[in-house]
Amino acid sequence: MNSYGQNRGMKRKANVLMERPKEVGIMQYAQSRANEIEALAEEIKKNTGARKVFQSLPIHMRRRAMSHNIKRLPRRLQNIARKEYDKITSNPKRPSRKHRRRPKNLLEEYQRRQRKHIWLETHIWHAKRFKMEDRWGYRIPLHSTDKSIKACYRATQNYCQIQDVSYMCCIEISGEEKNILEGLCHLTNSATGLTFGAQSYMNGTREGHTCVYKYDKYPYHAIGSVSYLWKPETNQDESNLISRQLWIWCHPSCYNELWEELKICFKPENNDSTISKLGQQTFSSQEVTVISLKDTLNRHRLIGPSSNQILYQVLKPANILKKDASEQWWQKYYQIPSQSLAYTQQGEFIESLDKTPSPGEYTPHSVIGVTVGDPRISRPERKTKVSKIKDVDTENTLCYDKLVPDVSLSALWNSDIRQEVKTTKMSDQKLNELKSDIMVPGSFADLGIEESRVPVILVQRPGTSGNYGSGWDVILPQNWSMAFWLTFIYHGARAAGSRDLESLAFEQSTPYYPNDYPDTSAGSIHEQKSAEKRKNKFDKRPPAKRCNYVKLGISAPFLYPWKDLTSSWNDDCIEHVYVLRDRKSLKVLSQVFNTNNKSINQQYPNKPRQKTIHGKLEITKESVFEKHNSSLVHVELTMLLRGVPDEHAMICIPVEKDIELFQKDKTYSGPKEPVHKDKNKTLKKKNMAQSLMELKSVDSSPCVRKSCRREIIGFVNHGGFSLGSGNGRGQGFCTTKGLQFLSQQTSPCYVLVRNPTSYQYRFAYINIL
Repeated sequence: MNSYGQNRGMKRKANVLMERPKEVGIMQYAQSRANEIEALAEEIKKNTGARKVFQSLPIHMRRRAMSHNIKRLPRRLQNIARKEYDKITSNPKRPSRKHRRRPKNLLEEYQRRQRKHIWLETHIWHAKRFKMEDRWGYRIPLHSTDKSIKACYRATQNYCQIQDVSYMCCIEISGEEKNILEGLCHLTNSATGLTFGAQSYMNGTREGHTCVYKYDKYPYHAIGSVSYLWKPETNQDESNLISRQLWIWCHPSCYNELWEELKICFKPENNDSTISKLGQQTFSSQEVTVISLKDTLNRHRLIGPSSNQILYQVLKPANILKKDASEQWWQKYYQIPSQSLAYTQQGEFIESLDKTPSPGEYTPHSVIGVTVGDPRISRPERKTKVSKIKDVDTENTLCYDKLVPDVSLSALWNSDIRQEVKTTKMSDQKLNELKSDIMVPGSFADLGIEESRVPVILVQRPGTSGNYGSGWDVILPQNWSMAFWLTFIYHGARAAGSRDLESLAFEQSTPYYPNDYPDTSAGSIHEQKSAEKRKNKFDKRPPAKRCNYVKLGISAPFLYPWKDLTSSWNDDCIEHVYVLRDRKSLKVLSQVFNTNNKSINQQYPNKPRQKTIHGKLEITKESVFEKHNSSLVHVELTMLLRGVPDEHAMICIPVEKDIELFQKDKTYSGPKEPVHKDKNKTLKKKNMAQSLMELKSVDSSPCVRKSCRREIIGFVNHGGFSLGSGNGRGQGFCTTKGLQFLSQQTSPCYVLVRNPTSYQYRFAYINIL
């Protein structure tokens, strides 16, 4: 070490010596340490954690009796032990699993867990096999725990798929036919299609569908899509035909809203709804009575060509000829000649199911009433597969047209019979005991008069082209859902959830409620919840792994800006946006944007009246665009080449250069969006939070229409890869003004689709749904 370093070290030591204390206070130092030792000793004495008081003693002083006898402890610890004992008695230990699994305790636990969300009768079966989710006040199955997307598609295409849609709510309206129709006419409009008063549905042989609105608010303030079923008319005296019954089935997300509108329509005598003896919500006026049948009827949905064979194996017509001293409900019900004749016709219908290849062969939305035996008797011991029909009997494929109108009659309309069927159901334990006494294992038990007779209503569901998606809805009384469900499963039906219903609607290109109803309250709530999920998922990602929507030019990455988009195309602020459901207007638009117009004209160049129709169409088209300038149109997109549209994908109008490049090169993918400048970069560095509604425009411009290089006319709300067509497809909504601007191009009309995480535009066809 050199001299400089030695001198520097000596100076540092001298400074330390100068700062040392001149004297040490021994008494003060000892007192401070004594206080610390005393505090440490007190902490040691305290019983922290899960240890008991006797465990704080030294090992040589511990005794086994100390754990349950306080007097065995030293006196100084007995008070502390008593406090511990009081805590244990106030918070008892959780009962053992054996105690909790007792039937009585299980029932109490199930009832407690159903206070917040209602369980379906098949909940226990689904909870073991499905992903469950709380929706619309119910605990419903979402999808199976295994990979079942393609399996469910194969089931709907070739076999049978079953869903429990018992969460659908039913409302019964009874009274004079004239008064019922006068009240309901304020909630519908004939422009959207057939309504409650359509003649084809009034006799009760077919189920109708319509869209309901708030009281005299059409076309704004839509409530949702409902199905309705009139009680079939009988050939009795005309005096008995005055009173009619109507069932309206609605989605649980719009049930409360529809119920309030029915109060406005029929103006009950009391403002507050009364509760009947059976716990059903009801109100009545002088002419009409409205009763809520919510959660009192079950509904199973069978989809696929094998639905007929499964129904044939499960629904065995009950024997109503057996009599005894005490008459049963079915003996009294079928004493009427018309109902007895209907029973014979209904049996012929069940026999025809085994010879019909698909449910789509029957009359669309036809209604069949059947009284069947206990399905648990015919349930096989193991799951079986459905055998395909080899020999098709063409004479019986449309057998419904040969039946009398009374074939739609069902005892399920009678509330007293529903209650009796519910309460007189034989328990599984007793049924198993009777089945165990059978001499030949596997044969069906003949229970005679003790066997339950169950009234059932079948509703046909038509499919799309090729009868894809056709099937049956089975309406059952309360307390019988699980018995029929297990029998359907054991006969070869594949269970599915609500996600699979959405996939089916996507493959069929049909709207799914409430996802595809943005002008309803339920649709707005669904969009808000979906936006919150997407926003939370976005926030959980690290900043380096997030999509920079500003650079991508995405104006609304989470919420659909329907009002802003419609206002930007109309150059005016629009308060309410509605979905166009006028059948005539949609027919005109579908002819304008039909992608097959060009091929049809080339195939039939000399076809007469084509020019005349085209001339009339031009006049009607302009009137449609002007009349519904503030509406949205439900459209379907089919990708021309590659690409799969996602949710929130933008539907844009191509420029002339894009079409020219595509016509020259059919493999041309499409243009690309340039990278936008991120003007909020400085704000992001300061970690300034932006709310969901504040994340708006790309270039701080209120115009959503021109937020990108290609003008936006709509958004995709449901997209993906279609297993049926084998390409990318999507459904969304476009503004009528945007479609008017698009219709000025050459046919067929192309649009550009860009996903919110990509710069690439891709070409697609557009069709009106």
